[in-house]
Amino acid sequence: MRVAACAAILLLMLTGCTQSTGGVAMREGASNSHPSSYRERVDKDTLTKRDWGAQLRAVDPCSLVNLDAAATLGQMNYVGARFEPDTCRITYEVPKHDVGVMEELPGFVWDVVVGARDVDYDNQGERTQPGQGECQILVPSGYLQDLITYRIQITGQTRDGCSELRSVVDASRDLIRSPKQRADSTHMPQSKIARLDPCQFLDVWAEGKSFRIVRPQSEYVCDAKLKGDGSDEDETVVAYQVHELDSTPHPATRGEEYTHLRGVLTHFEDRLRRDGPSRGKAMCTIESYVGLDNPITGRDAMSMLPQWVDVVAASGQETEIGCPKLLRAVEEAVRVYQEAS
Repeated sequence: MRVAACAAILLLMLTGCTQSTGGVAMREGASNSHPSSYRERVDKDTLTKRDWGAQLRAVDPCSLVNLDAAATLGQMNYVGARFEPDTCRITYEVPKHDVGVMEELPGFVWDVVVGARDVDYDNQGERTQPGQGECQILVPSGYLQDLITYRIQITGQTRDGCSELRSVVDASRDLIRSPKQRADSTHMPQSKIARLDPCQFLDVWAEGKSFRIVRPQSEYVCDAKLKGDGSDEDETVVAYQVHELDSTPHPATRGEEYTHLRGVLTHFEDRLRRDGPSRGKAMCTIESYVGLDNPITGRDAMSMLPQWVDVVAASGQETEIGCPKLLRAVEEAVRVYQEAS
């Protein structure tokens, strides 16, 4: 069973028929302006949630799972990063059989993923969510309505795996109450993005404009909407991710959809929405491979492969083809990354 890695963020924004309009050229160089922090322009509740997100970025997600308990589910062959930097992924050896091609045998644990956060809006507390060949258990972290997600996948979808996952969750409860620091992790690569606020691009990008941040508690994502520009609050989503080096383009890659943004190889695509409430708007996605020249890995023997690359991933929809506002947002996010220590 293969797990598809998302290269862009918030793909639900792409729902509906679309027509590609090709790539556009992007500006080189940095903005020279340095206005006040966006944090001075948001309300107290938003600021509190942004501060909580900063605390979560400091947490090692692999410290939230009891690895001895996880090892009872099968032969582990990897513990470490996943494209969503707030998660820790554990993968397992799965025997294969020949059905014309080599295929995993059904009924084995494929992976366990830990660390994604959710909000307990209905105050339901801990919950178990079985699915087809998978199960999620959401556990309160002890901070307000914050929930930590534990997920398991089973090859061949022969069962949901909730009982196996429950054993891991129960063995991990003490760890939830006292997580370790990401900076001390041997499993997670020491990525610069863990030290960066994904909303910092708003300092320049939203200067002099009214905006709001959707889901402000998100650690690695900034979902911003500008207001008062005469349009339906165009949405801009900027996120920090890590991508496997083997799945990223070669530094010398050229093509219609590739360009350089502040010297960084960048993939850009814009599509015209043809129906629905966003008809006539451009939907754009961007991946800027800011860490391509400096791949990173964990330090533990089980975490050294694959290598990972820091990425600024963004999506947005605008009335103007080419999404110039999104391009400016990504350019500023790249600058923040490049200038950070």
